[in-house]
Amino acid sequence: MRVNLYKDYWITSSVGDLCFTLKTIKPIQDKDSKSYGQESEVTVCYPSTIGRAISTICEREMYNSRVTTLEGIVREERILQNMVAELAKCIGAENIVKRIDHCSEEFLSQGDLPEEDKKSIEPKKRGRKKKA
Repeated sequence: MRVNLYKDYWITSSVGDLCFTLKTIKPIQDKDSKSYGQESEVTVCYPSTIGRAISTICEREMYNSRVTTLEGIVREERILQNMVAELAKCIGAENIVKRIDHCSEEFLSQGDLPEEDKKSIEPKKRGRKKKA
């Protein structure tokens, strides 16, 4: 099996495999190689499910994105969500969409909070109250 999931990402498997292989195409960057600059298939990971493969693609695309503005991040996020929604329709996997949405929210929430929000999230002190 060899199925294109998104851009240059392919999922493969063969008879007897216990998991899939997620691959991408990258140019060879070793200047000493005879094949320098030519495209080569590179293994990204060995996901146990198609859903995990899709999650990996989304994570790689977000972290390797070259956007420089918040609007760019949001635009990239929407593109990935649309890709996931289309794949989910094809394989009937609603839980994949939910998991990707959760990962997206988690990724976007990793930024610094404004100072006034940091004060409202201070952890509650534990222990007994002192007697007056």
